[in-house]
Amino acid sequence: MFEELGATPRDLVKLLTIVAGADHLPGFYAAREEVFADRYPDGDVPAHSHRGGVAPRRGETPRCAPRRPAPASGQ
Repeated sequence: MFEELGATPRDLVKLLTIVAGADHLPGFYAAREEVFADRYPDGDVPAHSHRGGVAPRRGETPRCAPRRPAPASGQ
């Protein structure tokens, strides 16, 4: 994908990864280290954040928490 845009992995500014469940974190960290070592051998990696979530059970439809109503003006 980078090449199609005339870019390289060095052109990335920030990465965001979403990991579905804490039990997947060890595999995520191992894969990230492997990929980063290959693409950024000098250790100069882009900023990287990750978020965790709970994966729905097989066959379940993912649900979102209901939004809170906006506070009344003046509060």
